[in-house]
Amino acid sequence: MKNFTFLMLAFVFFSCEKKSQNTENQENTKNTDAVIQKVEINQDCAHCGMPSQEFPRSNAKAERKTGSEIWFCSPRCYFVLRSEAKQDTAFAKVWVTEFYELKKIDAQTALYVSGSDVMGAMGHDFIPLASEKDAQNFQKEHQGKRIWKYTEINAQTLKEALSAK
Repeated sequence: MKNFTFLMLAFVFFSCEKKSQNTENQENTKNTDAVIQKVEINQDCAHCGMPSQEFPRSNAKAERKTGSEIWFCSPRCYFVLRSEAKQDTAFAKVWVTEFYELKKIDAQTALYVSGSDVMGAMGHDFIPLASEKDAQNFQKEHQGKRIWKYTEINAQTLKEALSAK
């Protein structure tokens, strides 16, 4: 009888242990799913690999024609990638973070000030502004060197604007 009781207790114990492991595995799967979802939301810069969401004052995002999004830590990284890989045709829409309002605006209608005392995620950057008036005010307030239109920024102007301090 003692052996039978011992066997029954051992069976119950191991059954509970197995159920506990299954519950742990389910919890780990849930945690892994949450981490994957977080990683999908916290995208790294497509150019330099820095976590773009850590730079809410300067990040940019582009929507591919397929509907998927890619992120950049700064306008500078977007423009460098665009100039190097001729990626412009692959994007349906590009947004940059406007300096004063901190909201996403259309990159093609934004104006950009270079050479200012405001640094982006990667150092000297093209600071996006929504209007000519805002760009002129920013240029005066932050010792900006030049105001650029989207279409003026290419490989040559990147080199000129970002090397001049």
